[in-house]
Amino acid sequence: MNNMLALALIMISVVTVSLAIRMDKLEKDILNMKTKLNWISEHIGLPDPVSEELKIVLLELVSKGEEIKAVKEYRKATGASLLEAKQYIDELSNFKN
Repeated sequence: MNNMLALALIMISVVTVSLAIRMDKLEKDILNMKTKLNWISEHIGLPDPVSEELKIVLLELVSKGEEIKAVKEYRKATGASLLEAKQYIDELSNFKN
């Protein structure tokens, strides 16, 4: 019984490590794609979907600890999904800090 439990724990550990490694690679791939997309959009002259005025408003909300309001404002202004808006505000929060 103890051998089976130990085997199960080892298998769970291996799967967890494997998933963590794959997630890390996916995050790096996403960052690489974002970098390339930003370069392409700058190269062809696409305007930033977030105006300077909106960035100021969002930064003010983040500095007050009102991230949820910032997410709502971003979504309203850009039509982004909840996940995209949350990620943008998280990046803005990290940039602020």
